[in-house]
Amino acid sequence: LDHYLTQLLVDNSIRAKRDSVLIPPKVKDNIRGYIHGLKSAIDNANLSDAKRADLHTKLAEFEAELEKTRLSLWAVTKIAFVILAVPGSIWTSSEVVMKLTNNVLQAVGEAKAVDDENRQLPPVQGPAALLPPRKEPSPPETVGGDLDDEIPF
Repeated sequence: LDHYLTQLLVDNSIRAKRDSVLIPPKVKDNIRGYIHGLKSAIDNANLSDAKRADLHTKLAEFEAELEKTRLSLWAVTKIAFVILAVPGSIWTSSEVVMKLTNNVLQAVGEAKAVDDENRQLPPVQGPAALLPPRKEPSPPETVGGDLDDEIPF
């Protein structure tokens, strides 16, 4: 059971690292600027208060993800779908929202490309050499044929 749990943990760790990206501080600052622009667009949009609050909450969640060491690609995808799902006619300028969202996606995409290039694969070691088969020790030989005659009782 411990072996299988360890395999699951290692596999999940590898998958999480593969599906995330290390964002440099400069790119994080750029993304924060884009998020600020998206918040301004949300504030200027003709939206209900509930929808506006929901969008601000989702942007705050994305900002919290951005503060982590590695940014999950799932978080980027989710925020892109949320922002792009708002109909363009509601926004004061749908072009601004599209541009800001595309800038976030582009910044993350470029960081992912750099991260993939810098990823160092573990050294590949050949399989361990197998030893030749061991010879079974031969059974001890008996000295005389029948030893039943020499039993003292």
